[in-house]
Amino acid sequence: MRVRFMSQFSTNRPMDLLAFFLFGKQLDSEPDASTSNIVISPLSVYQTLAMAALGAKGSTADRIYRLTGVPSVDALLDDYSSDAMLLVNSIWSNVLREDYVEAVKKRLPGTTAYCEVPTASRINAWVGDKTKHLIGHILDDDPSPDGAVLVNAAYFKDSWQVKFNPYSTRPMKFDLPNGASKMVPMMVAESTEKKRGMKVFAYYADDDFQVASIPYSHPEYSAVIA
Repeated sequence: MRVRFMSQFSTNRPMDLLAFFLFGKQLDSEPDASTSNIVISPLSVYQTLAMAALGAKGSTADRIYRLTGVPSVDALLDDYSSDAMLLVNSIWSNVLREDYVEAVKKRLPGTTAYCEVPTASRINAWVGDKTKHLIGHILDDDPSPDGAVLVNAAYFKDSWQVKFNPYSTRPMKFDLPNGASKMVPMMVAESTEKKRGMKVFAYYADDDFQVASIPYSHPEYSAVIA
């Protein structure tokens, strides 16, 4: 197999590793995954699991920590907010214990616990209100009245660290999963660091797979596209 590198793409951050793990699981479970787009926010997964971890003990808590690659609930509770990211969390259940509700209020600021049977209309309305209607719909059907529903809504808006000049966009060949190809408009980022005129981002490719990490203007965020 021929392997080519523009720059070695690697990571050992637990949140990044979780994203790649979930991406692989999604590809395996979706029959049309090869022809559809999949978007994963590992930060949203972390925050949702933090809500679960606050009420978990024993083997359940251990499994959460193994999945996320962190040693304790404290590592899941880091503040990842910034002026580029709007995050809201809530928990919906009619069987919440009072000590859990108090722990959520104390350890997860901005997270609301609702002691009621969850419904799609109530949750969608809550998300719309908390995100200033930037996100207005996340559930189509009412969830099961048993157990709990953990909700995270993330709205992210930022510019690229290296701007894509629209005048540099040009038609290029795009290979399709069925072996065919088509010409599509491709964005191009120019910089002083070039390879064949293209911006060198963190990138890896082999005969079956390509992945690139494109940083946003806030350096703690990047889009990993595979």
